[in-house]
Amino acid sequence: MSAAPGKEVWISSIEHPSVREAALGLSEKHTVRLIPVDGQGRLDLDWVSDRLCTGTPGLVSVIAAHNETGVVQPWQEVRDLCLDAGVPFHCDAVQWVGKIAEPLCPDCAAVSLSGHKFGGPKGVGCLILGREWSGLKVLRGGGQEMDSRAGTENIASIVGMVAALKARMDRPPAPDQLRARDHFEQMLEAEWGSDIQIHGKGVERLWNTCFVSLPNHRANRWIAQLDRLGVEVSTGSACSAIKSGPSSALGFMGIDKETEARTIRISSGWDTRQSDWDELFDALKQVRLILDSEPERTGPGRVIEI
Repeated sequence: MSAAPGKEVWISSIEHPSVREAALGLSEKHTVRLIPVDGQGRLDLDWVSDRLCTGTPGLVSVIAAHNETGVVQPWQEVRDLCLDAGVPFHCDAVQWVGKIAEPLCPDCAAVSLSGHKFGGPKGVGCLILGREWSGLKVLRGGGQEMDSRAGTENIASIVGMVAALKARMDRPPAPDQLRARDHFEQMLEAEWGSDIQIHGKGVERLWNTCFVSLPNHRANRWIAQLDRLGVEVSTGSACSAIKSGPSSALGFMGIDKETEARTIRISSGWDTRQSDWDELFDALKQVRLILDSEPERTGPGRVIEI
């Protein structure tokens, strides 16, 4: 990530930690401003438009689709505003690519991807750079990749990533996968009504994600019981599966702390069927019966020395 000296850096308040922490690492040389989002987790486009009329940052970065809520962001509109203002625009397309049947985020100054998100090997990704950043050095050292990234390339993983990307773009997700997720959420609402809250439901979301606050009990208790039934979910994105705290995105969406603490992230794959969602629904009902019958422990846990 790069910006002209002294220029501000704008990122959405719900950016993935990989982008947020990189931006904050620039804070000694640049002022970092967070673009607000609404209660559905969708970026405030007017905020960007209004401030571009009064000043130009050195860099703007907006996630294409949020990694926890699945909410699709108006990144194309932000990109167009940046193009008109002559501001470099980076798009974190990690969640977007392979799940939306559209081209690879064209006309951006930079686009970042991760191979495992569209079926490729883990541990390999890519940064697509426009000509305006042709001199950027991501890693200094040797002269690999036209002197932009030092280090020997992992050719096998790169080939696997490219093959997976091509296969995924040639076979976009079927509409029944979106219907299956929506049907699952309808069952949840029919079963528990206002006891649950599905975040981002009022706007466009990726088909594979459900970010939901469940009834009565903290997320870690739901997760532990679901794990015993062979169901793997998390409190946030997959890279945060073992963290104890709630999602930071919910705070920026105006969600209260108690609701945050009851929120889990559910994500599906390209081969997930309606029957899989039905089994998850049955598991959630079973877990609630278990949790409602047990007292919640609020004190410190037991420490075992080994």
